[in-house]
Amino acid sequence: MTGIKRHLLIMIALVAALDTVAGLVFYRLHLDRDPGTRQQIYVGVWTLLSAVIVAVQLRKIRKARIAAIRAAPASPVNPPASSTDGGANGGPHSGSGTSSS
Repeated sequence: MTGIKRHLLIMIALVAALDTVAGLVFYRLHLDRDPGTRQQIYVGVWTLLSAVIVAVQLRKIRKARIAAIRAAPASPVNPPASSTDGGANGGPHSGSGTSSS
């Protein structure tokens, strides 16, 4: 399993675990029946914790992607025109440019 997939699965598992625990505590403390400041603070903290988990894991995913890109063999995006085409592709030596004489 690649590092990217591992970090993605960890992120999903951590958010799911947090939501499960926070949801159980939410109903156990009867915050569903008590709308108001306590409920808003609880949900706000729950949201911030979820955002922190996601931000940390996405940073790890980005680092793993950058490492994978750097470790990959270099492949040219636009390979230079081959010398067997006789300059038909309009390359720098095709003679289709203007003369500076």
